[in-house]
Amino acid sequence: MRKFIWVGGIVLCLLMGGCGDKIGPGETAPGAKKKVTVRTAVARLDTRHRQYEAVGTVEPRLASTLSSKVVGTVSEVKVHEADRVKHGQVLVVLTQQQIHAGYQQAVASLEEARRGQAAAQAALNAAQAEARLAQATYDRYRKLVAGESVSPQEFDEVKAKYLSVQAAVHRAKSMVLAAENRVGFARAGLDAAAATRGDTVVRAPYAGIITEKLVEPGDLASPGLPLVRMEGLEGYRAVFVLEETKIGGVAPGQSLEAVLPALGNRRVSGTVEAIMPAADAATRSVKVKLTLPPVPGLRSGLFVRVLIPGPEIRIIHIPESAVVRRGELTGLYKVDDKHVIRFRLIRLGNPLAGGEGVEVLSGLNPGDRYVLDPGPQVVDGALAEEAS
Repeated sequence: MRKFIWVGGIVLCLLMGGCGDKIGPGETAPGAKKKVTVRTAVARLDTRHRQYEAVGTVEPRLASTLSSKVVGTVSEVKVHEADRVKHGQVLVVLTQQQIHAGYQQAVASLEEARRGQAAAQAALNAAQAEARLAQATYDRYRKLVAGESVSPQEFDEVKAKYLSVQAAVHRAKSMVLAAENRVGFARAGLDAAAATRGDTVVRAPYAGIITEKLVEPGDLASPGLPLVRMEGLEGYRAVFVLEETKIGGVAPGQSLEAVLPALGNRRVSGTVEAIMPAADAATRSVKVKLTLPPVPGLRSGLFVRVLIPGPEIRIIHIPESAVVRRGELTGLYKVDDKHVIRFRLIRLGNPLAGGEGVEVLSGLNPGDRYVLDPGPQVVDGALAEEAS
């Protein structure tokens, strides 16, 4: 029995001693090395510009919320969401009986004023004709009274009639002028009524696309109440905010790179359209507008990240293919001086522009050799054999 316990203790000690060398995740036990053919590269410092990241939103270059100018009932809504419309196309029609009645009244008032103008003109023509006759009679009698062919009383009667006719001409001219003013006033009233009646038809102010329909037939419309929203076809821009300490890194006309996560992290190059002249006192930031190129699937409201160039720095970067991800762990395979492959954890920074790889913040030093494209045959502890 004692011999059995002694032998068991020796075995247990050997087992415990064998467990002294820990095997990390993805590693193989010493002595089990195998050769694998890999492509490797040497980490080097590279000069780059530090990039800041600003977040923003995609907005249309032209957008409108169309509302009613008058009180009325919505009788027709001729568009739906996503409909493309032309400039001047009818979108919503309102019904307002008082507006139509006012227009008809304005038409009748103009017609009445025109008839009054015609009557006044006719009266003036008659007065002028009578004035011409009175003028001729007056001239003739003036000669006759000089030759004592007529009595002074007869001349006075002709003169009085002449003056009366002249006064009638002046009155007729005043009536014509007043009639012309009434016609102008009635015409202005008709123009106002026509404009008001035109407000019952809401038209597209430009060619675009309907993004939202806010009313249905039967709804009551009132001044300022939104009816439809639409966007123009002039493209999109990214609107983002930038800290006031970093606004010196951008300028109008400058080209910046924008990342669209909703489109598979699509990278596009935009142009700084405008920098707002005033900063937000609450956030100490400045709003910037970046014109975006046409991109399939681009729409308003999408999240966008804009990369802002910063100061020049020295960084280590590796191809994305060299990165090994295991759950929440990120690492790569290093190759030491004895050509042994070791899995090491690294911390990554931002991806580089143009697909040049990703920045390594820690875990990799200049001069370290690492595996470029580790396949499933690459394991911790294996011997690296450089591919020809």
